[in-house]
Amino acid sequence: MLHYKVSLHIVTLFFIVVQPVHAQVFSEKNIGAFTHLHENYGNAVADYDQDGDLDIFIVGYKSFERNNPESWSRLFENKGLGRLQDVTTDAGLSDQYTDDKLSAHKIGASWGDYNGDGFPDLFMTHANSFQLFENDGHGKFNDITEKSKLFPESASVYTSALWWDYDNDSDLDLYISNYEGNNILYTNQGNGTFENDSELTKLNDGGAAWNTITYDVNHDGWLDLYVINDYGLSRLFINEKGKSFTEQTERYGLRNTGNGMGATIGDYNNDGHFDIYVTNIAQLLPNVLFTGDNSCIFYEQAQQMDIGQADWAWGTQFFDADHDMDEDLYVVNGFGDLVYENRFFKNMLTENGGSFIDWSVQSNTNGTANGMTSEVFDYDNDGDLDILVSNTNDKPYLYENIGSRGNWIMINLEGTISNKSALGSKLRLSVDGTHLYRYHYGASIMGQSIKPVHFGLSDNKHIDSLTIYWPNSDAETFYNLDVNQTVNIIENTDMTTSTKEITNAEDIIPTFELISFGPNPSNGEVRFVFKSTERGPLNFQLYTIDGMKVINKTTLITPFQETTIAVTDGQSTPLSDGVYIYRAQFNDNIISGKIIVE
Repeated sequence: MLHYKVSLHIVTLFFIVVQPVHAQVFSEKNIGAFTHLHENYGNAVADYDQDGDLDIFIVGYKSFERNNPESWSRLFENKGLGRLQDVTTDAGLSDQYTDDKLSAHKIGASWGDYNGDGFPDLFMTHANSFQLFENDGHGKFNDITEKSKLFPESASVYTSALWWDYDNDSDLDLYISNYEGNNILYTNQGNGTFENDSELTKLNDGGAAWNTITYDVNHDGWLDLYVINDYGLSRLFINEKGKSFTEQTERYGLRNTGNGMGATIGDYNNDGHFDIYVTNIAQLLPNVLFTGDNSCIFYEQAQQMDIGQADWAWGTQFFDADHDMDEDLYVVNGFGDLVYENRFFKNMLTENGGSFIDWSVQSNTNGTANGMTSEVFDYDNDGDLDILVSNTNDKPYLYENIGSRGNWIMINLEGTISNKSALGSKLRLSVDGTHLYRYHYGASIMGQSIKPVHFGLSDNKHIDSLTIYWPNSDAETFYNLDVNQTVNIIENTDMTTSTKEITNAEDIIPTFELISFGPNPSNGEVRFVFKSTERGPLNFQLYTIDGMKVINKTTLITPFQETTIAVTDGQSTPLSDGVYIYRAQFNDNIISGKIIVE
């Protein structure tokens, strides 16, 4: 069921005109609530209070001192209209981790609904410790670390935490990166507790990890794990059906021996194969772009795409900043006394089929503070994606997107068979002969978010189809969607189910029905016969199996009379052999199914 919430022309000396470049611009917001934030590491967003907008958690790096405002990690409730309110104390998050030596640095924060109650819980990583705070659904958090059987070890530096369902049992497990020790896999037992299965699954890697991301690399239905290590090799672990993992980095082409720190997953070239970008210290070894293809093997192409040089890089994100239907790339930089500009790389695929260009200055996102973590999300609910950057030596940057003029759609996913947040889902959107792809996982260096999936749609005014590839159930396709809206999709929910209560036999009579259609299989001509008890327009569409619209008709239905729609190979787009999806809508009633042409 769907629930609605609502140029610059460049000319060469040879007078060859390149397509216009959208003047993508951001504006740095002066957020009063950020006054005491000057030394921060991780950040993450989620709608913790389920009021329809995204709230922000920012990690204060210093060991916690109650009387030192700059040492606090803080939760900011989004009040709408761009207003953020510090609710750290009211939410029960004012007793934060520290120790007597004031060396208990706080590092990361990851949102994950571990108990599937619909309210995101918060996991925090620190030097020598970590904490799990359960969201009680009433705006309060409770520390349940010990109760849930999560046991940190001293002499560790826990950097990032990843929520994922590695064993396909529909609840979220937890993988914790350790910079000075072995990483930890905790398996969710489904009863409020976790079990340490690091050795059993062979995921106790000890390579100075900053970050981990998860993706089904070999397309076997089980999530694999890519561990981003600062020293030596970043390692890919292939999931052996939820029982154990094997290290297969070289086999799949994901070799990175730079100082790996951040990573992001996207489909920058719109080919349906997801790509991975990893940040390094570029002066020593450039950042890497692993481009995927249908062989499941990745090929490094950062230099070819002009995104290898990004200085001392940390957090990074793929996202369609300018709504031109390709994903741009943002990278934050800096360390100690080394001053670098953050980099915004504009994807030129849709403009001229080219690579990326450095658009940092023009976009106004080239801050020079020491950036650590970045997140992209729609903080002001206007349909485009804004940028949040945590800095280690300055207040956070919140860049409001003010240059995206195209259309858009955002998708909230809710699992019923899969995990509640549907992490691990893939999405394919089809519009005007083009497919766009997104992967829903939320993880970044020192953070993980639960947020809607965003598509920029340029000047397209209608969406042909949207397919959700759920982690634990069959794919679902939704047709004929409007643009410029946020849509909630619940897994395995029948969109055509009526909510009308049946009180007697007369109510069973449908107001709209498909009387007959055929032949099926067809030789290229099919006749659909509909009948309704009401007058109104019937909208009929026919789609290819991969979601491309080939026929779109509207006709008027006369009450209690049969209405026939003929689909033949004489349409403007001839029907070739294959499987097609038909969709008929009359008022709120939708009938859909498959036909075969041979």
